[in-house]
Amino acid sequence: MSQYKVLIVGQGLAGSILAIQLSRRKIPFLLLDKPGYTVSSGVAAGMMNPIVFRYLTLGWRSVNLFNQAIGFYRDFEAESTRNLLHQVDVARILGEGERIQWEKKSQLPGFGNWIDLNFSGKDLMPPVEAPHGFGLLRNLAWLDVEGFLHTVREKLYHDNSLIEGFFSHDKLRCTVSGFEYEQQQFDQLVFCEGHRAIDNPWFKELPFRPVKGELLRLFIPKLRTGFVLSKDVFLLPIGDGMFKLGATFDWNDLSNEPTMPGKRYLLDKLQTFYKGEVKVVDHQAGIRPAMADRRPVAGEHPVIKGMYIFNGLGAKGVMLAPAIGSFLADKLAGISTEDDEISPSRFDHDLRL
Repeated sequence: MSQYKVLIVGQGLAGSILAIQLSRRKIPFLLLDKPGYTVSSGVAAGMMNPIVFRYLTLGWRSVNLFNQAIGFYRDFEAESTRNLLHQVDVARILGEGERIQWEKKSQLPGFGNWIDLNFSGKDLMPPVEAPHGFGLLRNLAWLDVEGFLHTVREKLYHDNSLIEGFFSHDKLRCTVSGFEYEQQQFDQLVFCEGHRAIDNPWFKELPFRPVKGELLRLFIPKLRTGFVLSKDVFLLPIGDGMFKLGATFDWNDLSNEPTMPGKRYLLDKLQTFYKGEVKVVDHQAGIRPAMADRRPVAGEHPVIKGMYIFNGLGAKGVMLAPAIGSFLADKLAGISTEDDEISPSRFDHDLRL
């Protein structure tokens, strides 16, 4: 019977990044994942933005998380010789009265490096409707998430670190020395199941609040822009006249099926600032794993030692995951302590029921 240090369940964004972090620390692990099993990561746009548009504030730990994410993905690009991370500026189409708010924010410490109000949009061809002008967020980035997950999977294959198949909670045995699954022993276990964690018998009492998101891939032959355009929705250029348009938020319909109302919503929002020819090439949907308190969850079960969860990354998972994955890898290695803001123990009462 073989024994490994860690078993990771799930190869979405959380599981993939944790696998890389463990590999860099030379911690032996296996990752169990069903190929082609739908995850939200595969349909994510991959945008990284430390600014919360609704309130024009810096998000939770956002600058530090953004910087760590940039460093992580750049290092991974160098290791894999793949071009996956792209720098981009976001042109926000301002509403009536928004410019005053943006001008005030641009004077505050920490915002000047991001906000630029001198962008006129005159270089956009054809012109985009923006009667109140633009606010530009500079030096942001987007990750080719699909390419990233594929590259990680190739590495797992190469390193013989991947088991393909569904994980059955009923087959897991907790032993004196750790965990046994399919005749293999593991010292530690990390669930990276995304929105399916609501069915996990050990963590299902956590206040998960999964949310469905829909995304369109468009061909827009006449629009030429290197900027992401944002007004209620975002329009992300990905090259050769192709764009990603997203995203929707639905807490009621938690199927993975794209919907006509979702498609109509996205195209209607696009029409408020761009009325040129548009061809829908693809329509995708996925379920974002999120928590009721809008914080990710990463840490050890308060009762079952050696059992961990890495989940709840929400819509900003591409930016959050590298730093949190690094923290969790250090914890698995015994060189970091619990982070109270993201620990499952913040819901301690629920898990002890």
